[in-house]
Amino acid sequence: MNDEFSKLDVDVESFVNDLLVNEALNSTRDYTYFHPSEWHECHRRIAYRYYEAKGYIHVQDKRVAVDPVLQRIFGEGHYMHDRWRDYLTKMGILRGKWLCVQCLSLYGTEEKLGILKPDKCSKCFSNRLVYQELGIKDEETNWYGHFDAVCDLKQTSLKNIFNGETNPLKWHLLIDFKTINPFQFDKLTGPIPKHVMQVQIYLYLTGLHAGKLIYENKGNQRVKQFFIPRDENFIADNVKAAATLKYIVENTNSKGLRVLPIRPYKNHSNNECLACEFRDA
Repeated sequence: MNDEFSKLDVDVESFVNDLLVNEALNSTRDYTYFHPSEWHECHRRIAYRYYEAKGYIHVQDKRVAVDPVLQRIFGEGHYMHDRWRDYLTKMGILRGKWLCVQCLSLYGTEEKLGILKPDKCSKCFSNRLVYQELGIKDEETNWYGHFDAVCDLKQTSLKNIFNGETNPLKWHLLIDFKTINPFQFDKLTGPIPKHVMQVQIYLYLTGLHAGKLIYENKGNQRVKQFFIPRDENFIADNVKAAATLKYIVENTNSKGLRVLPIRPYKNHSNNECLACEFRDA
């Protein structure tokens, strides 16, 4: 190798790893809301995150070990979402908000479930409009969820099924995409419970009647999909739990102190406790 250029032989992976670790440790995610994707976790941990986000507590050293490989795996899942949404957009069935990249006009903001992609921007006439995720906040539960896709099935070959149906919520399908490793994919015979919980919360937020979980094998892109009908009893139980947690974190006790939900485990030796960034708080 020419010594003059050997200095260019840098460790690119280490640079990327530093970037991913820094991003993970300085996440801008807003924990003043409860996130549906994390609702299956310990609610005590959710309360800690809320208090920290509000500035009520500050944990100096949470001893979080960030695995950059795991961060790249998460990134692969995000790219999968984009790819599937691109398929749905080309089919003309994806509802959402749409940003004109030329003049930055945003369409679909006035509709709870967004709109189908416009043919072009009404202001600058550009056809370069890109999808923006839908998000819904709920005051009763403090849930704030961004969901992967809402599909308008009246735009498909199945449209005759919905003839005479006047409630649009009954022909819209919510979809949540997940990537999964080949070993887990082969053993998957039903939806993973924490993902079902996430979809049920999304159905509550949107008012929709059904969703689908689509799992894609990371090794070969094969797919398994599971239909998730709305479960009113399940939703009611979790709405009650969320409203209770919201009351706890937004109020103080008789001594003016912030309190936490009851610890779900008997001691700190539980695996979830050992992995918690607030275990020493």
